[in-house]
Amino acid sequence: MMKRSFGSVMPGIPVIASGDWKYIMKSQYHHLGIGVTTLVVAVALLVAGCGCSPAPVKPKAEGSGCSGLKSTIPAGTWYGGVKSASTTKTISFDVVCLFNGPNAVAAAIEDGKDPIDAQDFYIRNQSAVGRNVPVCSNAKAYAPKYLNGDGYKQLTISNYLKQVKGTLNDPSIYSYSGLTKMTVRSSGACASVLTQVYTP
Repeated sequence: MMKRSFGSVMPGIPVIASGDWKYIMKSQYHHLGIGVTTLVVAVALLVAGCGCSPAPVKPKAEGSGCSGLKSTIPAGTWYGGVKSASTTKTISFDVVCLFNGPNAVAAAIEDGKDPIDAQDFYIRNQSAVGRNVPVCSNAKAYAPKYLNGDGYKQLTISNYLKQVKGTLNDPSIYSYSGLTKMTVRSSGACASVLTQVYTP
């Protein structure tokens, strides 16, 4: 049994004999050990036996997305391929889902693909549907430069469509990758910018 000294250095505060400290510290360590052990066991059971898992990451596509489209493409930033263009005034555009970084890996896993192949980007095209998009009268087009480092070369819409078809033959820019970033402006609902996306 612990012995107490009822002497006091200050009124109301008992003095504990030196031998009693060993008992107190041992008792505190005992309770602390039980508490830590209980916490460790609880965490282990939670991780191993609760059957719960983190909610899967829902991949987010670049730009304005790729779902919920009807017969026309609304204002926004869209990724896809230029399927055809009889004139420079209208193009047929196939919207795809473009995922980058962690979203690319998550989308690949969601589609049952090997995530190793989606470290940089991943393209999902569930329906190859071409939607006609008017081209703005002052529209601009760009393609990534092959020479002189990074950057883009501005092209006319006519030359961009040739680039898409593979008939432009401009050695200063990369060959068409099959992927275009298209900006559709709200005023007139027409394509204002077409940019070839570089894919390694």
